[in-house]
Amino acid sequence: MLVVMKKNFNEQELEGVMQKLTQCGLTGHLSHGVSQTVVGVVGQTFPELRDTLELLPGVEEVIPISKPHKLSSREFKPEDIGITPIFFDYTFFCRACGHMASDKTCPHDASDHVFLSGTKVREMLKEGKDLPDEFTRPEISKILMDAYATMEF
Repeated sequence: MLVVMKKNFNEQELEGVMQKLTQCGLTGHLSHGVSQTVVGVVGQTFPELRDTLELLPGVEEVIPISKPHKLSSREFKPEDIGITPIFFDYTFFCRACGHMASDKTCPHDASDHVFLSGTKVREMLKEGKDLPDEFTRPEISKILMDAYATMEF
C-alpha cells in the first residue's frame, strides 16, 4: 500500500500518518520525490485501512498494492511489449569493439576488456591515479581526483 501525500502537506500531518501506521502494527517508509511524497506501508494490511488513511489530513490518495513485487514481476512476458531482455552479470569497455559490452555481446578475449569495480575506482582516486579514458572522460576524472584529494579517510 502507498500513501500519497498532498503537495502542501505539513510535518504534523505526515506524523499523523506515521503514528496511525504504528498503531496498526505497520511500518511506514518515507520517500520524498521532487514533486511528491509517498509513504510505503510495510506489513500485513487490511481492506479498511485504505479508508482510514484516506480520511487523515494531508493524504491525497491511498493506493493498494495487490501482489508482492516478486510475484507480479514473474507475470511479465517479453512478448507483451516486444522486447527480449538480455540478462548478464556485468559490463566492461572492450578495446577491440570500441564500446561497452558484456560477455554475451563481446567475442573478444578478456585482455581487451577494461573493467573497474567501484572498489578499484575508489582505490585509484585515493592514490591519485588517473582513471582510464575508457571508463570516464578526463575532465570528470580530474573532478573526482580533486574531490578525493580533499577527503579524509
